[in-house]
Order: sequence, then structure tokens, then C-alpha cells
Amino acid sequence: GIPRQEMLRRIPAVEEFADIGDFFDQPVKIYSSGMFVRVAFAAAINVDPDILIVDEALAVGDAKFQNKCYRKFNEFRENGKTIILVTHDVETVVRLCDCAVLLEQGLAVEIGAPNDVANIYFEILFGSGGKSKLIDTHHENIFKVASAAVNDSNRTRNELEIFLEEIPEADNCVNRKNYNQNENRIGNKRAEILDYVCVCGDDFDTTEIKTGDTIKIYMKIVFHQLFQFPVYGLTIKTIDGIKIFGTNTWLDEIDVRPVVAHEIVVFCYEIKMNLARGDFFITLAASDRVNNQYVLADHRTDLAHIHVQSHKEGFNGIVEMDAMSQIISQLPMVSKPVST
Repeated sequence: GIPRQEMLRRIPAVEEFADIGDFFDQPVKIYSSGMFVRVAFAAAINVDPDILIVDEALAVGDAKFQNKCYRKFNEFRENGKTIILVTHDVETVVRLCDCAVLLEQGLAVEIGAPNDVANIYFEILFGSGGKSKLIDTHHENIFKVASAAVNDSNRTRNELEIFLEEIPEADNCVNRKNYNQNENRIGNKRAEILDYVCVCGDDFDTTEIKTGDTIKIYMKIVFHQLFQFPVYGLTIKTIDGIKIFGTNTWLDEIDVRPVVAHEIVVFCYEIKMNLARGDFFITLAASDRVNNQYVLADHRTDLAHIHVQSHKEGFNGIVEMDAMSQIISQLPMVSKPVST
């Protein structure tokens, strides 16, 4: 609907925003998918639309291009334009949007403040009651939370006692609520991680925590052979694979006694999760140390998926560093006489 002469007038702005260099004047059929979306997005925003619909387009391009898109979004908002962002990136919705609509099975499940809608989205993803049940009973459950809180502590303690005492006959990790079915598992299987559980306060087998919460991660390992120097390890990574934290008992210089065949060990890491809002993946590992080398027995990469809810918007990045700031001085500038 844009006249040809008007579109030609806007081409330089489109080319500058897309920033794909000499490829801009090449046939579109030789574009990569990223180039195609960059040019399409640049064209869409430079026709000055009243309503802009974006479907996951911000997921392409490098960090500079994404930053440029976010700045354009803010410019549109300041000019009173409407942006409809279709995405699974909850953090982007919370950061950019004024209102959110959660769609599930073709129905609008929730409409409201982005943070509130995000919480319900994660309940649908990770809640134990199933999707349809959650949709039907969500509002009813809100009124049950207060009365159920009194029993949470005892329930968590009983569930943890059961976990510590049980000996699974097979891999029970797959039954945990935050289990990631896309985990990668390697090792010689001389020992096996049979089960694990994440506990945060009164929440047993938790899927979601808040920034700064302390979480206990238990893992249960069965040993099939003698391990003279067993090593227990843990790694936490972002959704795109950046390692936030990694350690093991060897690095921590923890004195770990040998284990014999058919022995079962329950090991626990307690970690204060000073992480920003987002999704994080936990890797658990059991290894042997032979001639000062790791020999992987069972290394379960990205075994568990934890979502972190930030309790404040006072920092950017991945990790909360407990930073403190203060003004040291604030004095008027004294102008010096100009010599002639």
C-alpha cells in the first residue's frame, strides 16, 4: 500500500537499519535467513506503521542489531504506536510490554500485567497438575494458597525424608518436575545418578525460584564398582549455554571418602542463586579421579531446568553482584579567569 516513489525514498533508511552491507543489493534468494529477517524488519518499521506485528524477529541478528530493534521499539512506544509482539521470550515481554495475553490451545488464558501473565505461563509449563487442569482451576487455586501454606513445611520435610530413604530401581530423574528431556548423558556408567531433587525453602521438587533464594540440589548416586577418589560436580548454565557457575568436590578440596560397589551416596549442593530473571539449566556429574584425571562415570548435562523470577528490576545482566553505590562529593565547578 506504499506508493513506489515513496518506498524508493525510504530505501536508504531501510538499508542503513538492516546493515547487511553489499548484500542489500543482491537477489533475496541468496540471503541467509538472518539477512532476510533483518531487511524485512527494517522495511516494516520504516513505513511508519500505526500497528507493528513482530513474530520472534528479535531472535535473529547480532547483539548490536537486537539493541537497535529495542531502541526502535521504545521510539514507537513514545510516539503512541501499537506493537504486538508474538514470542516465547518471557523476559522480553516483561521488559517491553505494557499488557500481555497468554494463549493456550487457542484460548486467551490470561490478560493483564506482563509479570503476572508470565507467572501463569510458567505454571502451565511446569505445573504438576497438567495444562487443562491448570486452566480450569487457576483462579480457584489462588484462594487455596493461603490456607495450604501452613502445611507446606511439614509436607516438604516428609517428601525429603522419603527421597533420602528411597532406593529407586530405575532412573527416577525423568519423573522430576523440572527434568529436561533434552539432557545429554555421557560416562562409563561405573556409577549412575539415579535421582535428584531441587528444594527451595518449603518447595520440594521446585521449578521456579526468586533471585537470591537459596536452593539445595540433592543427587542420589549408585556405585557399581570401587571408587577410590569419587568426585561430585555441578554446573549452572544459561539457556544459550553460558556457564554461570561450575564446581566439584575436587576443585573445592573437599575430603571425600572412597565408595565400594553397590553403595548409594546422597550428595547435596546448597547454592544462593543470585541470578537475574531467566531460565537456567543444571548439570550434575559423578566421576572418578585416576592419576589426577577425571574419568566420567555419569555426566548429565542440562539435567534440570530452573526458572528464576527477579524480585526487583534494579540490575541488568545475569548475576546479582550485591553492588553498593554512593555519591562521594558534589561541588559546584569554579571557573578560572581567562588569561589574555
